[in-house]
Amino acid sequence: HGELRRLAGTALPDSSTHLAARDAAWAGLLRREGIETPDVLDEIKRQIAAVLDDEDGRWLLDPDRRNAESEAPYTACIDGEIRNVVVDRTFVDEAGYRWIVDYKTSVPRADQDMAEFTQSQLDRHAGQLALYARVLSQFDDSRPIRTALYLTAVPKLVELSPPRSTRET
Repeated sequence: HGELRRLAGTALPDSSTHLAARDAAWAGLLRREGIETPDVLDEIKRQIAAVLDDEDGRWLLDPDRRNAESEAPYTACIDGEIRNVVVDRTFVDEAGYRWIVDYKTSVPRADQDMAEFTQSQLDRHAGQLALYARVLSQFDDSRPIRTALYLTAVPKLVELSPPRSTRET
């Protein structure tokens, strides 16, 4: 997530240049976290390359997006309870929609087809995105909201059906 936040703040490089430039930094970060497994570094590189080579990934990370934020903290009162959330990526698109995107780095099982994997991710995270939409609607209630998961391992942008109402508090 941190690398995607970092990428969203810059002109997007091509994947091979970026991987070469960041390899040592990622290896150092993993060592500091006590992770010495080369498989983890390989998976990070594979997923970052996939995102940078994906049209939707580049669209999401475009640094020129209007009202764009990455890893953005928000606090709101939802159903009488204070809720703190951190939104992976949000921005306003050319049509005026507020996008709320949650990155997921899960990898499909070897025996899992793409439709099953995608549906399992949607089922697992729909409530989280609905909460994010309710929270952000308190800050910008004039815009329609679109929510999506971005599955970095695949890569694939999967939009959820919009919540019935994001204006309930």
